Amino acid sequence: MTVINLAYNNMATLSISFTPASPSPANGYRIKYWNVNTPGSVTTVSPNVSSSPAVISGVADGCYAGTIEAACSGGQYSTPVNFNACSALSCITGTNSAVGNCSSGQTSTFTLASGYSVSIGMTGYYYSGTGTRTITGALLDNSNNVIQNFTYTQTGASQGTTTPSSYTLSTAGTYKLQVNQVNCTNGSGTATMSLSNCQTVTPPPSGNSYCVQVTSESFTESSQECSGVTDSYTVYTFTLKDSNGNPVNAPSSVNITFNGWTSYYGGGSTFSANPVISTGNQSTTSTVYTSQALNGAPGCPCPCTTTISVDETTFAAFIAAPNSVTMCALPYNCVSGNCVQAINGTYATLSACQAACTSGGGSGGSGGGGGTGTYDCVNGECLQTVGGAYNSYTECVQNCSGSGGGNLE
Repeated sequence: MTVINLAYNNMATLSISFTPASPSPANGYRIKYWNVNTPGSVTTVSPNVSSSPAVISGVADGCYAGTIEAACSGGQYSTPVNFNACSALSCITGTNSAVGNCSSGQTSTFTLASGYSVSIGMTGYYYSGTGTRTITGALLDNSNNVIQNFTYTQTGASQGTTTPSSYTLSTAGTYKLQVNQVNCTNGSGTATMSLSNCQTVTPPPSGNSYCVQVTSESFTESSQECSGVTDSYTVYTFTLKDSNGNPVNAPSSVNITFNGWTSYYGGGSTFSANPVISTGNQSTTSTVYTSQALNGAPGCPCPCTTTISVDETTFAAFIAAPNSVTMCALPYNCVSGNCVQAINGTYATLSACQAACTSGGGSGGSGGGGGTGTYDCVNGECLQTVGGAYNSYTECVQNCSGSGGGNLE
């Protein structure tokens, strides 16, 4: 009995054509088959097949191997005849398998269509020999870079295992299956890499783009620790807006961060805050005491003043994918002939500010205009400007006149 042909009539039907035995076996033909990626899962066709071709329905995409035997009387079977072949896959073009043997390896090329994934596996078998033997292969990109290596390992005559057992490819493009020549020093063998199981890839939902608008308002109140002294604080309001600039409820939590500089008796340190716009809300607030009188006796009795200067340039917002969020652009003020961004600026755009603002350097403070940095000390406040005297906000705050550098508002 000789297998003549193995073909797929469609993706779900396996048709095996063979030359019948003569005389015909009493109990037909027993057929066993398995996906080459799962050789341990053997299916036996029942009832036995009576004639050629044998048609097996409900077969998934992939490469298969199997055997055909004549079922003789008395429960006897003929010597199995091997067959193997691969189906045509709907999600690829090109060749969907590569085979290596004792004589040579093989490299085949395929292209995966957009919107699909395909499984890649490797199996092998040593028909003879002893000890532990390995066969190797790889999935390559079209430039021959290795995406995933495969190793088939067999000990003795038992069916071996492949590491990894499979790999799922879901990025459209052209790729290669490469099976290396089988080392037959200690026995003859073969190996096959193949594609199977085309699946539609569901793209992640497209997200929305948002920005967080920050505004501020300053207040004063009597000190809670030092009588007759006033504390100052600023309330920052963060509002989530859609791409049209309209306030919108947060689809998931929006985490906001900003930093600044704290000046206190005998020293200073960095300052940070982390307000959150909770899911379903449009805004949140964060209160910063810009000047606070404390009783630090005996080293710093009332009024022992601590000040905080917020650095506007550090405002940042984060939201879970697939959504994205940034800080809305700050408006502008015209300060001493310079257009500088400020939280509560008068001009919505730089061009509007430039049209209204006269040219000229900054003034006031110990660090007035003319430098190459990004900050100037203007009237006791550290402001962003082109050609500023200071390269960092902290440097400006530490040198600007006034208590702690003031607020950027």
